[in-house]
Amino acid sequence: MRLISQNLPKPTAFLLFGTVLLGLLTGCNLLSDEKSSSQKSSGRREEPETREEIDTNESADIAMNSDAQSLYAQLLQEYDEDYESCGPSIQAQANSCSADGVTGGEAPRENLNVQLMLDASGSMAGSVGGEQKLKVAKETLTEFVGGLPSQSRVALRVYGHIGSNSGADKARSCAGTELLYNFQSLNKEKFASAIESFQPTGWTPIAGSLKQAASDFESYDPKTNENVVYLISDGIETCDGDPVTAARALNQSDVKTIVNVIGFDVDAKAAAQLREVANAGGGEYLQAANRNDLYRIFRQTSQEAYSKYRCISQEQYGAYRETSQAQYGRYRCLSQKAYKEYRKISTEVYRQSREDEITSETRDAILNAARQKRDGILKPAKEERDRILDESKGKRDRELDKGKEERDRKLEGAREERDRKLEDQTNDNL
Repeated sequence: MRLISQNLPKPTAFLLFGTVLLGLLTGCNLLSDEKSSSQKSSGRREEPETREEIDTNESADIAMNSDAQSLYAQLLQEYDEDYESCGPSIQAQANSCSADGVTGGEAPRENLNVQLMLDASGSMAGSVGGEQKLKVAKETLTEFVGGLPSQSRVALRVYGHIGSNSGADKARSCAGTELLYNFQSLNKEKFASAIESFQPTGWTPIAGSLKQAASDFESYDPKTNENVVYLISDGIETCDGDPVTAARALNQSDVKTIVNVIGFDVDAKAAAQLREVANAGGGEYLQAANRNDLYRIFRQTSQEAYSKYRCISQEQYGAYRETSQAQYGRYRCLSQKAYKEYRKISTEVYRQSREDEITSETRDAILNAARQKRDGILKPAKEERDRILDESKGKRDRELDKGKEERDRKLEGAREERDRKLEDQTNDNL
């Protein structure tokens, strides 16, 4: 992502605001120095407002005599905050993505690390299209890893394969998440042995498996590695964990792992939760109703389509997130400094007013000027922040819509190609 500084007035312009304001308020001077002087010497002054009351009052033109001007200038010199240290207004720009999902602003990462996280809970013993769901998933994943680039590292983590799905076995089964094939280049015989070594039996500890995955990826620096999880499940978390929080933690951890989720023959409730898991993990939610759908998802053509959309999604959301953090951080900095400066001036003029060093009119005129300076800094900063965030959000949504359309066109083409090949094979067998 690239950072662009907006062409805004320099923060040093804030320092000039008080000086300009002095001249404006002087032109509105309705009180004579003589009247102010007599009030001061007589000791007569109005009851002071509370700071909260002054802070919430509408700023209005209050006369400022020469004594007030002089004192306000001294107070500004003593208490003026360094607004320039809050930095410029920043808007991050997303990098473009190539067809294979590589951004134009960065070199391709050297290594691809893919962990397959497979649900082996009791429900995966059910059938879809006349076949056991777990059997279909195993065969599809075996074919998928065989088509990955030769330099890729592959891992297989399984959950729900220990114990049973009875209440008495819940604790044991929910603790049962296991790395059966650790990250390494694909050895087809070892991978086949690992993926055929378990059967569907127990509960569904999705959150626990995602938490364990963090240690699986800990050796792979995201600066030079693309770390990806493909989680395949036919149902929701049943071990009282929070898979959405776990996916977000894994994605935002030092290993920055993307969590993609494939809902296999799921109902609406499971689809909703699994989609939240994918969103929190910075990945995609895909849904498969049968073997053909699962095959399509893991086909290379489909992977390329989803890789580009994933890249677009990461870049656009990343740019918006960075813009939002920068804008809110800058406004928070300005707000803290403006209110700090106002409080210091307010404290000092109330002290002088209580000790009859200045009149209530001088006090109120200075407070009004300080309030106008504060509001003159914060109002345009807030407007600028909101405008930039609206622009950034609008661009993000437009680019995501375009990316989805392109992805869906590619996937439709892949489906048509698959159907033509299946039809050709059928005709050849006749």
